[in-house]
Amino acid sequence: MKKAILLCMTVFFATTLVYAAPQLLINLSQWEYNTQYGLHQPCCSALQAYDVDKDGHMDIVIPFRKDSDRVIAVNGQTGAVKWIYPPMDQDGIAGDPMGAPCIGDMDGDGNDEVLFTGRSANLYCINAATGTEKWIFESEGKDEAVCLFDVTGDGKKEALYAAGDGTLNCVNSAGTLVWSFQMTKGASAPPNAWDIDADGFVEVVCGDGNGNLYCVSSTGAEKWRFETGDKFHHHQPVIADFNGDGEFEIVVHSNDRYLYCLTFYGTEYWRFPVHQSAWAENEDAGQHEGGVAAADIDGDGDIEVITTDVTGMVQCVDGPTGNEVWGYKCPSEIWTGVLVCDFNGDGMQDVIVCAEGQESGVYPLGMVGVLSWDGKLQMVEPYWHTASTPSVGDFDNDGQIEGIFQAWSEPFYVLSAGGAYNPATVSWGYKYKTPSNNGVWSMNEGLLVLSAIALVSFGIRMRRR
Repeated sequence: MKKAILLCMTVFFATTLVYAAPQLLINLSQWEYNTQYGLHQPCCSALQAYDVDKDGHMDIVIPFRKDSDRVIAVNGQTGAVKWIYPPMDQDGIAGDPMGAPCIGDMDGDGNDEVLFTGRSANLYCINAATGTEKWIFESEGKDEAVCLFDVTGDGKKEALYAAGDGTLNCVNSAGTLVWSFQMTKGASAPPNAWDIDADGFVEVVCGDGNGNLYCVSSTGAEKWRFETGDKFHHHQPVIADFNGDGEFEIVVHSNDRYLYCLTFYGTEYWRFPVHQSAWAENEDAGQHEGGVAAADIDGDGDIEVITTDVTGMVQCVDGPTGNEVWGYKCPSEIWTGVLVCDFNGDGMQDVIVCAEGQESGVYPLGMVGVLSWDGKLQMVEPYWHTASTPSVGDFDNDGQIEGIFQAWSEPFYVLSAGGAYNPATVSWGYKYKTPSNNGVWSMNEGLLVLSAIALVSFGIRMRRR
């Protein structure tokens, strides 16, 4: 069979009966993006599920790399191409659009934009519905995501991104630079934004290539920096009230192998050694690439942190204490982010993580590992190299939650485990939580998720009577 980027049918096998065997929902072998459009190898970034043209049907925004250098939007049910940017009769983007495409209404006109950087140069802003170019801000590029947030408080959102020259840039909805902050070294790490100290002004947090985490004011001035022992790589700082004290903290995974929790004024609250048991034998143990997630996965009212390392370790860490809740070692490497949602409809939060290699696949992990409380993996094994972080949604409007996945230079595929689609039970549905890449767990979200889970659990108990 020809190697091509396409949507096609595949058979998957589950090793347990806790989850129903995931069902493939689409058979779209006619959509061969390689043969029809000359596109090949999607970026090692993220597949963004989003209704780009507001027609009531979920779409998928996909970045392509390796001389394709384009971003496309396809219908999530049929695979039909809605737009390609730049068009195929024009030159591609300045380098791979590697970061997770950022989607949101930047200028407040009711229409969404898609933003991304070229690996070699520039910040791009295009119309989400049509794929037409709105503007290009010329700068050095980088292979990570843009974060969209109203930093200045004018009611419009700014684009925040880290460029290859070490600058953290803030660009407004007209494509004009608002401010630029110089870090010590460029890094493949996206910023995040929130009013973390509750003073009425937004702060921007971002890591650099020397292991410094910066907190920058809404005007671009440094408020504090925290030094770790190594760079930040393909990972956004996560913002939440991790210890339940009513104040926000920041969690980051540095490549010095530690997961850090910092107070809003930049002091260390706790640190957790990731996959420490393997440090002596494997220099990659604890090294991170792909993204950290946060959610109350066990329904106890406290937020947990889910992180991974490139050797395949998945660890759940208690937000208030920094202690391990559980760990699971996948049989192959992990280079992508994790998702947290009720994927199978049992009223419990699951963790979905993708592993790469000959034993690769999509691993739905239960709240404490897999299989309830014993830590065994419930898994499907398509034996493909999973390269991009998935996202979840209802792609065919059947009321069930589905995930969109992609194998390295292989097909895209949509899987379902039969759970109902309820946005309130999707705690972390994208690589950086939201389509606009704003990984913040706000104070009231926990109550909404717990309420939704309680309703689902009550319904399950009633059906079993």
